[in-house]
Amino acid sequence: MKTASLEEIFVYPVKSCRGIARESTRLAATGLAGDRHWMLVRPTGRFVTQRELPRMALIGTTLDESGLTLVAPGRAAVRVPRDAGRVALAVPAWKLSGSGIDCGDEAAAWCSE
Repeated sequence: MKTASLEEIFVYPVKSCRGIARESTRLAATGLAGDRHWMLVRPTGRFVTQRELPRMALIGTTLDESGLTLVAPGRAAVRVPRDAGRVALAVPAWKLSGSGIDCGDEAAAWCSE
């Protein structure tokens, strides 16, 4: 009988940005805890991926209970609070549709640069 082994676990808090290595993680109803709960979305409502913008791989992520921090080479970090408190917007992703929260002008300007 063949056996499988798990060598590494990564979560990607922001779709298409750099992941975070974990020694362990919880399994939630939606998959790995903290995995792909954030994404960059154009003003048109269309989400952005590394396929279009390969430099997204340079965006590092740190996730904690209060929110998300984004870092990139040559840039000051930007903090995105988990309780953004903004209105939910419809956001389609591939064949799925869901809702997303606008995280504000500071985060949008940082990501756009």
